[in-house]
Amino acid sequence: MRKILIFAGTTEGRALSEVLCENHIRHFISVATDYGVQVLTENPYAKVLQGRMNEAEIADFVRENQIDLVVDATHPYAKVVTENIKKALQNTRVELWRLARELQQVEGEQIFYFKDSESCAKALQKSSGNIFLTTGSKELSVFAREEEVKKRLVVRVLPGMESIGLCEAAGVCGKQIVAMQGPFSLEMNVALMRQFDIGCLVTKQSGKNGGFMEKIEAAKQLGIPVYVIGAPEETQGISLGEVCRRLELSFSMDIKLVGCGMGQEKSLTREAYAAICEADILLGASRLIAPYSPAIEKKTYYLATDILPYLMQWKKQQTRNLSVVILFSGDSGFYSGSKKMVQALYEAIESGELKAKVEVLPGISSISYLASTLQESWEDAKIVSVHGKGETSQWMDGLMETIVREEKTFVLLSGDADVKALGEELFLQNRKDCELWVGYQLSYLNERVFQYEFLQESGCDAVQGVYDSRGDFVRRDVVYRGEDLPRGLYCCFIKNKAFGGNLCISDEKGESKK
Repeated sequence: MRKILIFAGTTEGRALSEVLCENHIRHFISVATDYGVQVLTENPYAKVLQGRMNEAEIADFVRENQIDLVVDATHPYAKVVTENIKKALQNTRVELWRLARELQQVEGEQIFYFKDSESCAKALQKSSGNIFLTTGSKELSVFAREEEVKKRLVVRVLPGMESIGLCEAAGVCGKQIVAMQGPFSLEMNVALMRQFDIGCLVTKQSGKNGGFMEKIEAAKQLGIPVYVIGAPEETQGISLGEVCRRLELSFSMDIKLVGCGMGQEKSLTREAYAAICEADILLGASRLIAPYSPAIEKKTYYLATDILPYLMQWKKQQTRNLSVVILFSGDSGFYSGSKKMVQALYEAIESGELKAKVEVLPGISSISYLASTLQESWEDAKIVSVHGKGETSQWMDGLMETIVREEKTFVLLSGDADVKALGEELFLQNRKDCELWVGYQLSYLNERVFQYEFLQESGCDAVQGVYDSRGDFVRRDVVYRGEDLPRGLYCCFIKNKAFGGNLCISDEKGESKK
């Protein structure tokens, strides 16, 4: 077992430590400040070293603890620490890996690059408005030299005593300090810049984990200039994924197939909603995944032929265990694509292509939702789906046989054309004893539940709704025969009155109507 020492100073360094802990590999992780200790998750496999070490102290520690691998995961701007590590390991057999941060480069009319803090601070003298300084506290004194610039500074620093002390030492205090721990979203950056009436953003060129793009996009939205201090030339380094591969670390995926009801958040179970909120990766149809923002990314994939290759790509670059959630409409066990997905996932797991745990979470089906809206039971109903069964002519005869034979039939339809075809067929066969109830866009704001009925005389209006004992509509929607129904999601309920009984539905006051 290798004896590993990590010099952390970036998100990548902490991430590597977490990966080693997940794989039960003991290691040391060195952080400079008390706050650096606070943001680390306590774990028996990670021994935390607090405080800065010079060249001699690094050399002594490596020798005394028989370290054979040092990973330099310090910030690209921490040149002194990186040089001390290199010098301390000279003439030793200790392996040194530089965990490099992938930097991001953007261009634009209001984006200006500077080689260092001094040149940036000088340029700020010609700027106007409040300055949002997000470069940290270590070089704050450079920006606070000129009184005219200092009084316009709003600095965002880590909420540690060392950072606050450096701010005060530079003469920046009180309402000029925003002490917060990231990561910061685009919305948070916009809100802070608006709150402090910012006229200029100053940031270091950093990577995805440093929130660089979120700051840039916020400034673009507000139409303010961005001063970027370019990163120092990075020595050749390796990615976190490459470190994990070299150490032969193993990762898995926690894959949840979630039935998410009709699609609206209100039709989710609490368990399903929690799974979505905790997801790293979210997959599914566009309307299902649209409201949510997973930790890493979301893709409009819902077929195994798309999802499996996608997961295989992630397997190659995994640097930790991942939570993957695949959304399916309705209930996962009711005419759902989750059935084929489960089979495909287990085949990939059994073949060794994928290391994963699979879980299926149920949802609320459109049938149970429609039944509750109509105040009808569905345990005694026949349930039919025409999804994927081809043209109307291929399934209509069988459906009509079921409708005539059963007292209750629920049917999942593919769209408005199917509803019209079913209504026409009931009319043509003169099935006056059958009530056709339609559920449209169930759970959505434009949800409609109505009775679809053709009158006997050709050309007459088609009336949808329920009458009360006085002859008034309970639901006052009226459409005309032959008019196109809106596009969207439909399911239907057919009540064969030849079996007796009346259908009950609540009016707007919640009172039952027969």
